[in-house]
Amino acid sequence: MLFRNWREALSVVPIVCSLTQKKNEGNESKYENACKRCYGYIQQEMTRIGCPGMVVGVSKNGKNVWTAGFGYSDIENDVPCKPDSVMRIASISKSITMTAVGKLIEDGKLDISKPIQKYVPNFPIKKFDGENVVITTEMLLSHMSGLRHYPKNEDNKTDREFSEIYSMKHYKDIAEALTMFKDDPLVHKPGKKYLYSTYGWTLVSAVVESASGEDFVKHMQNMFLKLGMKSTFAESSEKIIYNRSRHYDRDEKGRLVNVPYVDLSYKWAGGGFVSNIPDLLKFGNVMLYSSQCESTVNVKGYLKRETVEMMWSPKIQTSEKRPDSWYGMGWGVYPKIDNIGCGSTRDFQVLHTGGAVGASSVLYICPVDSSESQPPNGIVVALITNLQSVQLTDLARNIAKEFKCV
Repeated sequence: MLFRNWREALSVVPIVCSLTQKKNEGNESKYENACKRCYGYIQQEMTRIGCPGMVVGVSKNGKNVWTAGFGYSDIENDVPCKPDSVMRIASISKSITMTAVGKLIEDGKLDISKPIQKYVPNFPIKKFDGENVVITTEMLLSHMSGLRHYPKNEDNKTDREFSEIYSMKHYKDIAEALTMFKDDPLVHKPGKKYLYSTYGWTLVSAVVESASGEDFVKHMQNMFLKLGMKSTFAESSEKIIYNRSRHYDRDEKGRLVNVPYVDLSYKWAGGGFVSNIPDLLKFGNVMLYSSQCESTVNVKGYLKRETVEMMWSPKIQTSEKRPDSWYGMGWGVYPKIDNIGCGSTRDFQVLHTGGAVGASSVLYICPVDSSESQPPNGIVVALITNLQSVQLTDLARNIAKEFKCV
């Protein structure tokens, strides 16, 4: 079959899905209508952006009710996306790393209010306006440290050889990765402003190593095993990872191309993990359960309720243009908005988006207050696509609304 353009081709992309069937006296699945509407949302979005593949998962009250793969995880070899396709999850890595940080806090091994030199003594004491300043782990977790992010000219894709996000260098350990930015001047005084910084999370990984007494990747892999996240890893080109997807971009003429090889060892904690939809849903439910679990129940959460409340408390506005958008610790936070005379409403929600070389992602959690049933109560939505520079937040919210109403 010949297609006139890629938009037409996308109209027949394969769909691989799994729907939890809950029959009510012979009626169709209770989630079928929600799925049909969400199919439309996803295919419409894929057509709009020309994305090769996308994977989606929805969990309600701790149970996975829908997972689906759309399009292709590997165009060249005609491999369709499946619910367990593994892709780069980019900055969702920050939320996962934050869980390890929370556990160290609970175990009394980490005090996030202390200067980072307590845990990373070789990191230089920084100056701003000629005076020594203090950076704490708490500032790093909320993007208030003043450490830089990628250079502003990173959007210039024509000079990839000198672009940090396309780094091909393998750093043998976290200490070596810190050399990428540790001697650079601060952008602002610590604790005063919000400046998103993935490099700040590389420094967080050094703090985790020191506080835990373990290599960062090993420490995280042990946590993944405890949480049952069997397809989540610090990305490595050498490691055999089943169901790993290829990653794509579009060139200056809009043609689909493979992204170049990159080594993410300089930013594992902030953007270097790969995972799949079942693992992300599991992680989202671990957080949701922990946030709602009372200390008196027999089955404890992985984290204490007050630890998650600390992470999900608004710390700083992310933009003057978006007064409703805040950042907590490792999570974007959107406080509840009550209806004001037919005005807008919004339930409390937390999320993290991600943008990597060849991939985009979002993990969205909308808790639901319910004293009548056991936690977790709420909606978890995860989306990953193997195309970079794709905004998925609105799509995740629309999907969540469909399933919340069922």
